Order: sequence, then structure tokens, then C-alpha cells
Amino acid sequence: SEPETSMLNWQISKETREALYGYTLTAILSLVALAGTMRLWRADVSVPFGYGNGDQLPIQIWLKSTLETGWYLHNDRLGAPFTHDMHDYPTADHLHLGAMKLLGTLVTRDFWTVFNLYYILGFPLAALTSLWTCRRLGVTWGPAILCSLLFALMPWHFARGPNHLFLSSYFMIPPLVLVMLWIAQDQLWLARRGDGTGT
Repeated sequence: SEPETSMLNWQISKETREALYGYTLTAILSLVALAGTMRLWRADVSVPFGYGNGDQLPIQIWLKSTLETGWYLHNDRLGAPFTHDMHDYPTADHLHLGAMKLLGTLVTRDFWTVFNLYYILGFPLAALTSLWTCRRLGVTWGPAILCSLLFALMPWHFARGPNHLFLSSYFMIPPLVLVMLWIAQDQLWLARRGDGTGT
């Protein structure tokens, strides 16, 4: 009947509003906590957050190649006397490089700004993917938001920092853990075992 349909629409709308509020609040709180920790109001994102060792130099090379040539595999301006070519040494970090390329296309072409913005974005992304995973596991909103913020603001995130940018961008871990749980519980249809009938 029509009243039942309108009631169903209201319930769906209420759930959608709850999700929108929960995810928005989580992202904002993670950025506020990060801003307070790193004093981002005093930061110039076009200036490196730090000059360190670790993986920063190869990531800088790959990012610069991506922003200048479209992808990280080849750059004529590096690797004298020939060229910089990574076709024989591909990396597994295409998601990160693709996201930074998107930032370079939509926000700015400035190398250091893209580099620093991606580090900053790692915090709300980690919080949001953790929250999404917690909700899939049936955790209520309050504890899920708290756990997600703690996950995003772990000391590891600051310790690795921009010097190990791909290691500190660990926002894909919660969905991967969820997929592993689905496989272990035989809930993922792609990984379901046969029922003994040969299917």
C-alpha cells in the first residue's frame, strides 16, 4: 500500500542520512586531529613536510614522472646518459600513483603539493575505510567511529610519515581484512567451496 511504501522510503532515507552523518563526522574528526597534531594551519603544502630517507626518493621520482609524462614507467629527463625506464621493474603501487595522478589532474600540478596532500588524505581515507569495514561487521556507529579514528591516527602513520608514503597510506588494510574474513567464513561467493557434489 502507499503508506507502507512511503514508510519504507523514509526508513531508507533515515539510514542514508545516518551513514552520511557518520562518514562525514569521521572524516572531519580525523582531519581535525591531524591538523592539531601537525599544526597544519601553519603548514605550506607546497613545501616538503620533511626531507628524509627511506622510500621518499623513488616515490618522488615516480610521482614526478607520473605528473610530467602521464605515468611512472618512463621519463626522458632521468637516467642519463639514456632514459629512466621502469618497464623491467614495475611496482605494485599503482593505486597510490593513480590517486596522486588524479590529484595532479584535478587539484594542482605542483609536485610537492600533490605529495603532501596525498599524505594528508591518507588519514581520512584510513578512517573511512575502517569505518566502512566496522559497519559491515555489525559494529554500531559510536564504537565504529572511535575505532576508525584510532586506526587512522596510529603512531605508525606518523612514524612512517611522508618518508615512507606508500607504507603510511594503509587505508586498504580494513577492506582486505574484511575480504579475508568473508573467505574464512565462506561468505564470499567467488571463493565458496563446493558442497561435495563436484560443483
